[in-house]
Amino acid sequence: MKYSDAQYAALREVIAALTDAFPNIIDAVGHREIAIGRKPDPGPAFEWSRIRDLLPNRHEYLGPNMRVDVPAGDTLSVRKGPGTSWGKTGALADVTEVPLRAFAYKYVGRKPRKSTWASIARAGTLDHIGFVSSKYLRPI
Repeated sequence: MKYSDAQYAALREVIAALTDAFPNIIDAVGHREIAIGRKPDPGPAFEWSRIRDLLPNRHEYLGPNMRVDVPAGDTLSVRKGPGTSWGKTGALADVTEVPLRAFAYKYVGRKPRKSTWASIARAGTLDHIGFVSSKYLRPI
């Protein structure tokens, strides 16, 4: 479902008020950016370009840049979720550089545990493109 112009206008007012009151705010993200794989809002119909101009101090990355390190001739599978049971959305060749966004967490009882699956972005963006096994990522 597309968001209306009125919804974007209201959001712009809220963001402007927040950044005036709290100048240290540098970015806005959706649930899907921080609750990866659990909460999909605001969803793919949300046009982030309609609010980015209100966040001039925005960082160009969320995490460190990493390099894919797989055996010669292999590729690293990009998956929809954090695990091999999730479908593949693509593959990355050896030495491809990708920004690391976050690690997925799983709950063991009531305690969150960091998994070995990492959310990655496409180079030059902050957009989550999928999950990869972090054992095939090396810091640049």
